[in-house]
Amino acid sequence: MSLISQPLIAQDLLKFDNGEILNVNILMVYPQKLTYTIWGDTSNTVYKVTKKELAYHRFDPQKIFKRPISFAFSAGVSLLGPATQLMSINRKNGFERTVRSWFGGEKSYPYKVASPPLAFEFERLISPNKGWGFILDIGSIGYVEGGPDIHFSRFIFTPTYSMYNRSQMTRLSIGPSIQYADFRHIESGKVLLSQDVIRLGVNIHGSAAFHEREKDFVRIFASLNIPIQNVKIGPYPSTSSTNPRELIPQTRIWLQYFAIGLQMGIRK
Repeated sequence: MSLISQPLIAQDLLKFDNGEILNVNILMVYPQKLTYTIWGDTSNTVYKVTKKELAYHRFDPQKIFKRPISFAFSAGVSLLGPATQLMSINRKNGFERTVRSWFGGEKSYPYKVASPPLAFEFERLISPNKGWGFILDIGSIGYVEGGPDIHFSRFIFTPTYSMYNRSQMTRLSIGPSIQYADFRHIESGKVLLSQDVIRLGVNIHGSAAFHEREKDFVRIFASLNIPIQNVKIGPYPSTSSTNPRELIPQTRIWLQYFAIGLQMGIRK
């Protein structure tokens, strides 16, 4: 049997009843037997060993066949998003200042309030090291104050193709993304300007597991979304009747998004 056509599931140590220990490549898993080849063996020989003879292993590859479907929830910190860019626009248009409060202390403007990025993920393995699925990302919901009050929300949907390393502890997912964003200029509870935009892009999602069990897992992740086109927001005028002017002119921004965080999931 040629080993070239055999997918590599994991690398492990095998111990036999006679005390012999071998460093092996695990190729296939059956209900009662493990098919493997000795690490570095060039003879294309395939060996078999029963489950009872398997004394030690760091990773059980059978779970990928028993539970190929997973659902995950993630939360993290956004390092790049709408709030960051709106803060920059406010500063460029002269709204950076520090105000003393009546009770002491200082408050710097502009300032932002934004929800942590949340995401829901579905995935189905189609082979030991490949899978497909989708990610629904609630990227940011919040507002920026200091100049015109600009509220924003954003959602990203990405169908993904995933690739795992041999031990299934690290993963890289990539796919085309559809991003919806909403920007609203609100003063005294009244919406003065509302803009909805939809942009296509590419989403790259990487993760590494530090807690891995048959039924559940915990991973750290980093997610990057790159749109293929920028968007125009504004202009945002003053609400003063005595000094009507344009507070922020129409501006182009990119809806890039980068976040890191924690992901928790279950397998079915």
